[in-house]
Amino acid sequence: MLYFQPMHFAAPDFLISLLQIVWIDIILSDEQVKSVFVNVFGGITACSEVARGIVQALKMLGDRATKPIVVRLDGNAVEQGRLILADANHPLVTVVDTMDDAARAAAELAAAR
Repeated sequence: MLYFQPMHFAAPDFLISLLQIVWIDIILSDEQVKSVFVNVFGGITACSEVARGIVQALKMLGDRATKPIVVRLDGNAVEQGRLILADANHPLVTVVDTMDDAARAAAELAAAR
């Protein structure tokens, strides 16, 4: 059985990148996690900042990052965020447009592991 345990946090923009690095490191090091679903509706925090944080975290983690990450962005600076992730072209990251399709992709990737 596959299930998702959502995690939420809110922080000022200056902490977002640091929190994303720590958060991604913790989640990717958990043996029970088979895939990661990042679902962001950018309001105060722009999707571009979230995307930069994901890219930065993956660069810092290097080979320790081994699990697929499905990202769904919507809201403030969504096009910039998607462009940042597309330009990074990281093999673990899949960007999906809708929440339903993203959840489905994350579940399928988890089931394949």
